[in-house]
Amino acid sequence: MSPIGRVFIVLNLVLAGTFVGFAGTFLQKHTNWQTQYNQLKENTDKEKVALNQLIQQKDTELGTAQREVTRLDSLQRQTQNSLDEARRTNEGLEKQVSDLTGDIKSLNSSYATVASKVEKASDDSAKAIQMALAAEEEKNKALNAKVDLEAKLAEANAKISGQEKSIADLNGSLATLQGEVRQRDILIQVAKTRMPSIFTDAQPDIAGRVENVDALGNLVTIMLTDGQKDCQPGHRLALYNDRAYLGEAVVTDVKGEFAFARITAKPANASVKQGDRAKTNLSR
Repeated sequence: MSPIGRVFIVLNLVLAGTFVGFAGTFLQKHTNWQTQYNQLKENTDKEKVALNQLIQQKDTELGTAQREVTRLDSLQRQTQNSLDEARRTNEGLEKQVSDLTGDIKSLNSSYATVASKVEKASDDSAKAIQMALAAEEEKNKALNAKVDLEAKLAEANAKISGQEKSIADLNGSLATLQGEVRQRDILIQVAKTRMPSIFTDAQPDIAGRVENVDALGNLVTIMLTDGQKDCQPGHRLALYNDRAYLGEAVVTDVKGEFAFARITAKPANASVKQGDRAKTNLSR
C-alpha cells in the first residue's frame, strides 16, 4: 500500500475518532439540555400554579380590601359628620363656658361677700349656741329646783293643811275668848310699855322669823334662829319689821326649830306677814 493510502487510512481513522468523540459529547450535552428543560418546565409549572393560587388569594384579599375600603369610607363619612356635629356642639359649649365664666366671676364676687357675712353669722351663731346651751343648763337647773321646791311645797302644804284643820277646830273656841284676851293683852301691853323690865328680865333671849300666818291672821309659825333650846310655851314674842312694831304673840307649842304662837295683840292696821321678825327682848 502506498504511503498516500496509508495517510488516508490514518486520516480516516482520526476523522472517525473525532466524529465518534464529537457525537458522544454532543449526545451527552443533548441529554443534559433535555433534563434541564424538563426540570425547568416542571419548576415553571409549579411556580405558575403557585402564582395562580397567589393571584386568587390576592384577588380575594383585594375584594376584602375593597369592601373594607368601602366600609371605611362610609365610616369616615359618618365620623366626619359626627366631627362636624361635635365641632358645632363644641362651639356652643365654648359659648356656654364663656357665659359661665362671666357668671362664675360674678358668683365669686358675691361669694366673697356672702362668705364674709357667713363667717360673721357663724361667729354669732356659735355665741348664740353657747348662750342657748348656758340657758338650757340654767333652765334645767331651774326645773330641778322647781321640782325640789314643789316637793317641799307639797310637804309644807300637807303640814299646813293639817295645822289649818287643827286651827279651824280651835277657831270656834278662840272666837269666844277673843274679847277677854284682847282686853287682857291691852292691859299687858300698857304694863309692858310702862314697865318693860318686868317682862324682859323674865324671858330668855329668843329670836326668829315668821314663816307662816294663818288665813285669819291669828296664828303664826316662827322659825327660831336664837334661843331654840330655851323657847317654851308661854313665852311672849314681839313681832316687828324694819318699819314698825306689829304686835305680840304667845308661844303655844315648840317642835324642833319651829315655834307655834298665837297673836295676842297688834296695833290698828298692823298686818303680820311671812318674813317679819319675832323677838322676846326688843331692847337687846
